[in-house]
Amino acid sequence: MRKLAIALLFVCGIASADEYWTAKSEGGGDIYLTKEKADACGKNLAVAYVIKPDQSIVYGCWAIVNDKIHVRYNDGHRVAYDFLGWERKSNP
Repeated sequence: MRKLAIALLFVCGIASADEYWTAKSEGGGDIYLTKEKADACGKNLAVAYVIKPDQSIVYGCWAIVNDKIHVRYNDGHRVAYDFLGWERKSNP
């Protein structure tokens, strides 16, 4: 039930495009999940990206599937993240 509540916060809790979710990556960078749509992501996915420690960026697309955050990065890498450790933020 807790996982369902967290999933609902991800899907419904972001009220505007200025809000997003972020977490630290294993490589020391920052992962961002936005509600922005892009043609490259298709109809049901939103834009994700990672800013690596060297300031390079890898873009991708994300969705919630089976209680996990699934991200397909444009470099071909695919990851399924847990909900723990994500923080909701907004642009000033």
